[in-house]
Amino acid sequence: MELIGRLLKMATNSLNQEFNRFAQQYDLTGTQMSVIDFMANCESQECDQHMLEREFNIKRSTTTVIIQR
Repeated sequence: MELIGRLLKMATNSLNQEFNRFAQQYDLTGTQMSVIDFMANCESQECDQHMLEREFNIKRSTTTVIIQR
């Protein structure tokens, strides 16, 4: 089980690095790009801060900084 966890962590890190590289051409981070995509495809008319916190499992302060940027 430990091996699977380690491999999963390596795959996650690799995907995050690739996503950040892609987003960099737009002067964004991977997380910022994910938030923009989520908001653009939001089912309801309004995506509020609480929805972002739940979707990305991030703290309120982190969400505030992302939105401000």
